[in-house]
Amino acid sequence: MTTEDELPFKALSQLRESEANWLDDHPSVKNLINGAIYKYSDWAHFIYELLQNADDCGASQARFNLDPLRLVFAHNGNPFSLADVNAITAFGESTKENIQNKIGKFGIGFKSVYYCTETPYIYDKNYKFFLERRMIPRQLREDFIGRDVDETLFELPFDKPDKNPEACHKAISSRLQNLSYPLLFLNHLKEIQYKVGAIEGYYQKKVEESQQFEDITAELICCTNEHGDTKSKDKLWIFTRSAEKGMKYSVGFFLGEKDDGKTCLRHVDMPAFCFFPTKEATGLHFIIQAPFLLTDSREGIRQDEPHNETMLQLLADLAAKSIVLLKEIGESRENHLVDDNILDIVPIKGTYSLDGKIHRKHYGEWQPFYVATDEVFKHKNIIPAKGGYASSLKAYWAEENKIADLFTNEQLSQLYNDDESKWAFPSISRNTHGI
Repeated sequence: MTTEDELPFKALSQLRESEANWLDDHPSVKNLINGAIYKYSDWAHFIYELLQNADDCGASQARFNLDPLRLVFAHNGNPFSLADVNAITAFGESTKENIQNKIGKFGIGFKSVYYCTETPYIYDKNYKFFLERRMIPRQLREDFIGRDVDETLFELPFDKPDKNPEACHKAISSRLQNLSYPLLFLNHLKEIQYKVGAIEGYYQKKVEESQQFEDITAELICCTNEHGDTKSKDKLWIFTRSAEKGMKYSVGFFLGEKDDGKTCLRHVDMPAFCFFPTKEATGLHFIIQAPFLLTDSREGIRQDEPHNETMLQLLADLAAKSIVLLKEIGESRENHLVDDNILDIVPIKGTYSLDGKIHRKHYGEWQPFYVATDEVFKHKNIIPAKGGYASSLKAYWAEENKIADLFTNEQLSQLYNDDESKWAFPSISRNTHGI
């Protein structure tokens, strides 16, 4: 800290001390703040909050080091400014410039570290301080041994009188080793390293390919997770658009491999993401992400919220268009990604027939996905068929797939007097699939 910075830092420290004293005299207000801090059903969720802050600071790398008595977190993002010190010591203030583009820098989210510590220590090239009584910044004269010169480092000792350090260590250890695609939808972070005792691991994201389709960016992303001697990789196509005010929203389709080595789409069950996973089940078999307005616990999407309804409609439209783009990407590689397996990936069972009339099932807030997909299959030449693809008017789905084996497309065309007729979903019996 420069001599020039010391005076405003000291003034801020004095201000926060007076505020802390006032809170001590007003326990009802203090309890309100505690309620805002202790809002997660899984208190180790604060790991995600630390990663959010790092990404908002422009960090590309972050690391965790967990030992029995403390957690150390460091990243290579922008160092603290006095405005950041002000935000991290206040409640309800934030330095984020745009709510749509930044997840939340030093707002209430950071305060969730108080689940495991009473005294956070922060070190970077501009400021070195600890937080007393959760809000009073006290200057430190010594640096953290081992901190890289360009790192911002947080030391969180397990010093809460009502929490056993062993319990803190156990919960954080489990969370660090089981983060759910923590980098997938972040703007800057590309790698997270962690060390838990003798166990080392990392999460990594690489964009292997990028294509632009008008206003949609398609990226082939590889997510790697290494834990000790175990290493896993997931690949998926992520399709992203920007709405007004720069809000980005995405849908992603995971890739697998067929017996013949060809790439295919893979069925997954993932919750909705708001940069990180929520606990909101979608019933979809691909992944969605948007800057939703969440409940206070950050675990659910607020219901009957116009912004969220708009996001879901935009996501549904993007998902439908992404199916068409997946078809194009696959054809360009002579590897059909949209094949018979598409019925297990996209939401199509939104309607049913009764008394000769078409009725629409109700899927709550996820209904737009079923409507949008239905429109794509009705109006685009995208239905997997023998010899390529067909439109809904030219596609015929056999009650039993053996029928499609007995009759060729040419024979089908003769039967219907239409040269473009094709057998749809030739490997699947309509009866068996239940549609």
